[in-house]
Amino acid sequence: MAIVLHPFADISAISAPHFVQNLISAYTHGNGKSSSKFQALRSQVIKALPSAPPPGPATFVVNCLEALVCVGPPHDESLSHMLLSALCQLDKSKWADEDRYTACRLAGSFFFNVLVGKLKVESRVAVKIPETFGFDLKDIEDIVSAGQDPGVLQMKAAKGLVECYLLDLLQKRSYTSAVSLIKHFNLKNYDSQSLIITIIDNGQTNLAVDWATYLGKDVLKFLVQYCTQTGLYKVAYKVVKQHKLEAEFPDAYHLYRQSSLRKLVRKGLWEVAQMLAEGDSLLIDYLVNLAVEVNDAEKLEELCEHFHLDRISMTAAMANTCGGPQYLQLDNVISKDKVHWIDSHEGLLFAERAMAGIDFVGIDCEWKPDCMKGGGPSKVSILQLASSELVLILDLISLFKKCQTSLNNFIRLLFDSQDVVKLGYAIHNDLKRLSHSFMEIDAFCLCESVLDLQIAFGMQKKGGLSALTKMVFGIPLNKHVRMSDWEARPLSRKQLDYAALDAAILLPIFQHLANKSDPRPDELDWKCHLRSHRVIRKSKEKVLGNGKLAEDHNYKMPIAPHEELVMASCELLGTPIPGLLKTELFEFTRSAKLSPPVFNTANYSCASETAFYSTVKVANTTYMGRIASSKKDAEFWAAHVALSKVRIGTNALGNGECTQAYSDGLDVLKVCSNNSKSGCLSMKASLTRRYDINLKCTSLKPYPTLTQTIRFTK
Repeated sequence: MAIVLHPFADISAISAPHFVQNLISAYTHGNGKSSSKFQALRSQVIKALPSAPPPGPATFVVNCLEALVCVGPPHDESLSHMLLSALCQLDKSKWADEDRYTACRLAGSFFFNVLVGKLKVESRVAVKIPETFGFDLKDIEDIVSAGQDPGVLQMKAAKGLVECYLLDLLQKRSYTSAVSLIKHFNLKNYDSQSLIITIIDNGQTNLAVDWATYLGKDVLKFLVQYCTQTGLYKVAYKVVKQHKLEAEFPDAYHLYRQSSLRKLVRKGLWEVAQMLAEGDSLLIDYLVNLAVEVNDAEKLEELCEHFHLDRISMTAAMANTCGGPQYLQLDNVISKDKVHWIDSHEGLLFAERAMAGIDFVGIDCEWKPDCMKGGGPSKVSILQLASSELVLILDLISLFKKCQTSLNNFIRLLFDSQDVVKLGYAIHNDLKRLSHSFMEIDAFCLCESVLDLQIAFGMQKKGGLSALTKMVFGIPLNKHVRMSDWEARPLSRKQLDYAALDAAILLPIFQHLANKSDPRPDELDWKCHLRSHRVIRKSKEKVLGNGKLAEDHNYKMPIAPHEELVMASCELLGTPIPGLLKTELFEFTRSAKLSPPVFNTANYSCASETAFYSTVKVANTTYMGRIASSKKDAEFWAAHVALSKVRIGTNALGNGECTQAYSDGLDVLKVCSNNSKSGCLSMKASLTRRYDINLKCTSLKPYPTLTQTIRFTK
């Protein structure tokens, strides 16, 4: 940051316009942050103002404000704020009488011209002027009666002018400025109730509370009543508590707590709701009624048992609730005796035998809600693995303490296998959480042959896995247990059933969707969506104390299991034009008399950011692009892959044939090697009319220095 400070050492002989010009020059000088320059420059202005020319700094600042109006954007607003705030830092008691009188008169005239529209000043600057220089309505009336503008005498009095300006502020939703103006000119007779309603309806509840506090107890009561009517129980209760209005509003506390209980139940946080209601009979009754309202007979019975309520009195409510099963039960999918709890080395040996020879495994995991734990993210507590025959629930907390090496070996054996398809719903989030929860278990960093049901069949449904289950089987999953304490030991029967069902249901859903999907002759159906999930850790120094990765810039795009990575040197000769590529794909399909391309984009969390990837269907063939940081970029890469595939020719080049473009974009090609005698390839391929790529592989093994990545089929 570089700021020129010397012009402000002594301003006794400088005019206001010249001073403003120096301010602008200093503010625009250098490449530092505007906020830093603003603060540094403001401190220099505070030091310089006492040396202002006669009659004094207050008058000098008014003259500077007038000069800034002539300067206009973009610096007039920020520098006006700077000058006014700097002047407020000076001791007003030390202002000379002449300076005080002159500044008040000039500032009043300046503000009057703003009111009548002669000067265009930003509202936040305008309302600070009467506050800073201390003039009131009488001063404005003196200006009106002085006949400075005879036409104004026929308009309105000073109060009318201020109210007219005030209405304009309200129409522009400048409520903070409007309230400041009302306070300064003591316009208490202004329609305060309608103003408070307007402010609250626009979401500025804190401003409404401040304004009502200034106006007095009667307006505060109105505010509480209005907040209660509109469901803002928390705001109402805070006002009641702060201003001791419990006698007038005895129900404020329970209304606030009841709204909290309803929000917790909506999120599935029943255990937190139970803790909140503990010891308060009214809240307990309300929580029980919520269980009836959501038609959850199991939760109703559990609450009666927890709070020792009379079961007979709940018979009618339970009868209405228990007309039939509301949720899919574990017994509908797999027998409970097929669920196994694994928390020892012997258990891992059993799990290894049970997982041998399987083709598909459903994966899910649970952890204690972060909102219950406090501090950093919770570690994964259990990992569920489900085949068609059984469900394994791995107690990761116990296994990590007792047999870390055995756990690592078992996970690697399962996750590294390309022959076992790992099914999940938004599974990449679970795998990421696993790798960050147990930094010492490196097997969690790589999982081959991952199939996300959310992506593979375009099932990005609101409501998650439960909604997908209802769509497939006509009955949802009970997700109320999801937000319970998964670190408690032993887990309850309901927790075990919930965890087992969440994993066991994945395979039936997959089989249903796979059988229902239309066959595509050019594709391997769901197999084209198989991915490898990998997290690459740079070093242990990048690991934070809470088990999170500080940064993860080495995250690699998922790799199809039938491909082998080969390191090579790639020189990019051309650069794509993103804005035109999707348009070009649509034009191509139109000219070829094909159906328009259909894009399908999904996202999932990747390290600390959200990753997007997209597929596009052209002529009954689906192409997938590379992972990107935005939906627009993901669709661009999908369009690029599709264009590359439909346009590329098959030309024998050296020892290989270029057969199709792949999803990593410009620097990734599939190449079939015809001759690997020397392990050397040299080729040049034109993907579209916009791109050229030079590929030169000097050696397949050992891998040369990494600069780019290309893939070869075996």
